[in-house]
Amino acid sequence: MSSIKTILVPIDGSESSRPVLAAAGLLARSLGAHLEALHIRAGAKDFMPYVNLSAKMSKVIEAQAAEDSAERATAVHHDFEEFCAETGLNVADSPATPRPSASWREERGRVSERLVERARLFDLCVVARPARAAGAIRRSPVGENLEALLLESGRPILMVPPGNHATIGNDIVIGWNDSAESARAVAAATDWLEQARSVTILASRRREEQARALGENLAWHDVKAEVRVFEAGSRSVGEVLLAEVTELKADLLIIGGYSHARARQLLLGGVTRHVIGHASIPVMLAH
Repeated sequence: MSSIKTILVPIDGSESSRPVLAAAGLLARSLGAHLEALHIRAGAKDFMPYVNLSAKMSKVIEAQAAEDSAERATAVHHDFEEFCAETGLNVADSPATPRPSASWREERGRVSERLVERARLFDLCVVARPARAAGAIRRSPVGENLEALLLESGRPILMVPPGNHATIGNDIVIGWNDSAESARAVAAATDWLEQARSVTILASRRREEQARALGENLAWHDVKAEVRVFEAGSRSVGEVLLAEVTELKADLLIIGGYSHARARQLLLGGVTRHVIGHASIPVMLAH
């Protein structure tokens, strides 16, 4: 039996919404889960510029923002209904309907706050990879929400990069650093690991013993995992991880998110930030 029965998918009508919905739909069908598409309408005041405006001008801007928000919500809901019709997902608001199934939910408020609150109720949250444009992830609203979800929801996150992902979890790479975060990520991905065609545990030379111990433990779940050891050399660990993923033709990478202090990663880069910024396949993260 799959332990992942509910999947949250925040969508905003951007180009990334369809790939994320498609990935979540693929998972819902393979795991027999329920998918909730969540659209959050930001408050009109969130669109106000940080300058002093007259009361009249403020009302004009708020009214236009409210109108734009309503139009976007209608368009996103239409996209969701189209997606369900195309994929044959049952639309249902309760477990009475056989899964896989899907439902729509619309909320208002600050996006990151509503998103984290809702994500805490679900087994998994599927989100888009932040755009690389503008350099730092922190400058991207999507990136900020991904970090908020990872650090505050207490739930695993599946990050989906742009493009069509025909399979997720057939060939899996685990980036193992023997941290509590990577242990949580592996535990959250047990369903995929048990069904996978191949599983590779990737670890640095100094973590080889712990990686082999993980492989022995996974064998109790009938998961046959190969251990590969790397020497980073002049490359970062993040670069090595993604290079190995490409070589192995994996379709899912599992890592712990922000295993080191987040402040240090913000200053120095770090594995999590590199993977978030550059991954070309879905990545399962847990903190």
